[in-house]
Amino acid sequence: MVVSAPAVVVAPVANVYEENADLGTLLTPAQRSELSQNTLSQFPVWGVVVLHIVTLGLFSLIYQGLKFSKLPKAKHDDFGADKAIGFSFIPYFNLYWHFVFWLGLTDRLNFQHRVRGGAPPISRGLVLATVITTLAGAFLIIPLPVAYLILQPMCLAQMQRATNEVAMAPA
Repeated sequence: MVVSAPAVVVAPVANVYEENADLGTLLTPAQRSELSQNTLSQFPVWGVVVLHIVTLGLFSLIYQGLKFSKLPKAKHDDFGADKAIGFSFIPYFNLYWHFVFWLGLTDRLNFQHRVRGGAPPISRGLVLATVITTLAGAFLIIPLPVAYLILQPMCLAQMQRATNEVAMAPA
């Protein structure tokens, strides 16, 4: 059973997910409070990495995808877990969706830290490099072991650490 995050609080027109966006001026204190509400839960970082490797990435797709419905929607085009996971199975479209999924999750988790006054813990550049390497590996085979055994676990570890910190933090 998936418990959905609190109601949607649409932020002003500016992209609140950008690292250089000043949340102090873009959001009211009430919006900041509402946007810090989530239903994330803790899970061991090592467990995420091991299950990713054992399930050939299927665990990561589903587990990380479910986070989209556990995080508040700060923008009108934010999507939930159903769209995040479902669109990943559409042939050819999933090549584009891979970028939207992983960079979107990175932005939303980093936003949770920023709305609480912290620094973004997930490297967006590393996530982007991982997505590119993974997709290149699907066609060239050579970068696939690097992506699957090194880059993806590094990104997943960063994401799970960030998730655990947000799950433990007061809203």
